[in-house]
Amino acid sequence: GSISPARAEKEAAFLGRLTPDRLYHLCSESMQVHLDGARLAGRELAFPDFVDAAAMRAKELGIDRENWENACRKMGADTAALSLLILDANLDRKWQPVRNPEAYLNAMIRAYKIGELDVVGGLIGLAGRFRR
Repeated sequence: GSISPARAEKEAAFLGRLTPDRLYHLCSESMQVHLDGARLAGRELAFPDFVDAAAMRAKELGIDRENWENACRKMGADTAALSLLILDANLDRKWQPVRNPEAYLNAMIRAYKIGELDVVGGLIGLAGRFRR
């Protein structure tokens, strides 16, 4: 289904403000550790750093390498990385925490294939949760 113009506008505005630094603050501490490696090298974070960090985090979460590569193929590396960032940040949420990361990622891939994966909504949710 299509999204409302109001929602599309809200999503576009959110994505327009989503710098690598802001995205970093939506990540779990475990994901931030991987991203800190790029900063230690003395450079600003860039989106490819999030893709690399997501791949490392997927392995730590027990997500099979083949499954991670499948997610990148089906959704594109950027969407797969954002999906893993959301999944990872929701491992410790109070309401329905993610219990099986690999199954959750597979559900996200299925939702993506039928046009129902709301990555922006997931990021907005994290931004609201972590706002201080």
